[in-house]
Amino acid sequence: MTIKKINPHIFLVIIMIAVLQLLSLHPVLAVSTVHTETESWNPDGVLLHTIKHGTVNGGIYVGGGHGMEYTTSYTQNFTVPNGTMKWARLYISAKDTPWLNLSLNGHFLGNYTDLTNNSKVYSNYKTDDHGMCWAYYDNVDEWIVNGINTATAELGSGVGLNTKSWGIMLIAVFEGGDSPELIEYWVNEGNPLLHGNHPPFTWHHNTTNTRFADLTEVNNVTTATLWTAYIWGSEESEPEPHDSLWLNSNLVAEDASDGAGTDDQGNIWRGACFDLVKWDVTHSLAWDNVVLYDRGEDSILCPVGAVLIVKRSSGFTALSQAVDLDGQILPLESPEIIPDTIDIGMLAPEWQSDAQMLTNVTPGNLNFSAQVVGSDTKSLFVVNTGTEVSSCKVYVDENYVDWFDISPDNFNLSGNENKEVKLKLKPHLSANGEYDFKVYVVAFPPSSDFCVGSYIKVPVHATVSNSGIKLGIILVLSVIGAGGVLLLQRQKKS
Repeated sequence: MTIKKINPHIFLVIIMIAVLQLLSLHPVLAVSTVHTETESWNPDGVLLHTIKHGTVNGGIYVGGGHGMEYTTSYTQNFTVPNGTMKWARLYISAKDTPWLNLSLNGHFLGNYTDLTNNSKVYSNYKTDDHGMCWAYYDNVDEWIVNGINTATAELGSGVGLNTKSWGIMLIAVFEGGDSPELIEYWVNEGNPLLHGNHPPFTWHHNTTNTRFADLTEVNNVTTATLWTAYIWGSEESEPEPHDSLWLNSNLVAEDASDGAGTDDQGNIWRGACFDLVKWDVTHSLAWDNVVLYDRGEDSILCPVGAVLIVKRSSGFTALSQAVDLDGQILPLESPEIIPDTIDIGMLAPEWQSDAQMLTNVTPGNLNFSAQVVGSDTKSLFVVNTGTEVSSCKVYVDENYVDWFDISPDNFNLSGNENKEVKLKLKPHLSANGEYDFKVYVVAFPPSSDFCVGSYIKVPVHATVSNSGIKLGIILVLSVIGAGGVLLLQRQKKS
């Protein structure tokens, strides 16, 4: 029987086909898929950030409305208390308009013709002729009067019937007035976009936060009020659960963006998109205060403003005891639960009064990216915001314990002390793709034996790629294939 020699070119093709089959079938070698941004959509928007922090012997007016309206001319009235204006900003929301302008009490404030590149326009998606934006005007304080004020927005008609606004909001700081109070205040603004895994998205963005840093003194506070503003939130037709609002890991409200309210003229908001509400947060106050927004099951959540107002007793004297871990807060997306909720049993009675300010962490979410043959290390700062010594333990979900080296994972913190914890990700060889899980930071009294305490969940997202292994295998198989070709050529010559 005659054995036919294999053409070396055919042999090489067979080898390459085998390589491709191996790459497509073996789970370790499967190509990873990382989400990419849609060209016309900015998935994060603009984070909420502090643009004004001060004190005044007077008051702050926060008001607005009135909900979604399809129009190219939008009007909102405000009733401003008596007092001397010290600072003010007027905000307008708009969607699907190429330009907008605003006037207050008949005084023209300006025409924004480039909504994409204007620093006073916060957009969370943009194209050439439309987008969803939250814009501000900071030249308004001289035109505000005590009593009724009227703001009118003109929206471009280039997109036709889709042009709409959700509302107009005014923040005004005034001195004196009929009942002046000594207050410290923070004004935060932005336009972050929280969303689910639905078109045009292929991933989730569930939480965002904002910080009110450097509280001057916490002990003589009489009341603390948090105002929150949204331009997109709960859908009226959807059942629970909706979004939630947290301050220093304490639940402030569920369905905080329900859109169920009225402006100070008694007008009911429309469309459940605009929402402006104040919350009593006196008992949740700390030296540094972090507000967390969680969209829950809402398809989209857009918080655009947060104002913290702290009122003090008349004997207030400024102190410089603020705790500031990093000078600026990293994008927190953490405490997902109330920290005085525990796994087993109930809090020890002597800890209940201090539990609400027991522990905090920063950053509030961790993002890792590593090859299966490599590693990635991130830092987590744990802060004891209480006054008692805490024992702390840091660990990950059970299925990922073998993926991490955590140092240190057990330690004690004195009051107002912080500790850097390093988490080193070393994924398994079989890992590939996107992974979401949790890191847990547990704090408990040193004498409790880890049977009673509090904990915070920190969301973790890990992107693991096996491209290095794939390249190595391709090179190995290529060498084998080349060796096979050379062997056949030698056989042919002989």
